[in-house]
Amino acid sequence: MAAKPPESPEPLAVVVGRNCRRIRVAAGVTQDGLARCARDLGLRWNASKVGDFEAGRSAPTFATVLAVTLALQMASERAAKMRATHDLIIGQLRGEKTPHQADPPTRVTLADLVGSERSIALTDELNVPAAAVADVCRGRTWMEAGPKQTIDRSAGTLARHEGLTEHRLARRLGISHDRLADMSFRLWQRAFSEERDRLAGPDASKQKRGQVSRTLQAELEEALADGND
Repeated sequence: MAAKPPESPEPLAVVVGRNCRRIRVAAGVTQDGLARCARDLGLRWNASKVGDFEAGRSAPTFATVLAVTLALQMASERAAKMRATHDLIIGQLRGEKTPHQADPPTRVTLADLVGSERSIALTDELNVPAAAVADVCRGRTWMEAGPKQTIDRSAGTLARHEGLTEHRLARRLGISHDRLADMSFRLWQRAFSEERDRLAGPDASKQKRGQVSRTLQAELEEALADGND
């Protein structure tokens, strides 16, 4: 049986929104209830805005995500107090002498909002495991949490850019070796000379390699002109 292909990364807004809804529902909080707490913190939210956020239809700033974390905590505590008061009244009406032990409010952390079984697309070029993002939210560094594979690949590309071909190309384009390495990794996930050799083939003539080199150089120049660096 063929291996199941990996699922594509999810945008951070989708992951954060889905987890917001999961936490809100588990805490017994309505969209209106969360919106009220969000407004107390300065967000101009109503139930519709909560729905947009939870559906991933908005691209929240980091400040908004932090505020939502606090709003979820506040709404959870309010809902827990309301349940406790309700249970106390019902218990008194039933003549119960021992107060009902109320459930504690849901504990909400920043890491709770980024949980996912798939990778998260932080930028167009950077996809990282959700577990690594959560670890960073808990205080670990990227080198401790990941994405090690991405870091290693980028570092390896940079190291392979120390050849004569790359030195000449960087000088011709008027950019640094580091910048050339970074752009090559973004465009092809490998060094310029490696991509040239891959496209030209192992038995390519000097003319063929030159033709491929000019095509790749044109891609680099276009990326520079577009500011894709």
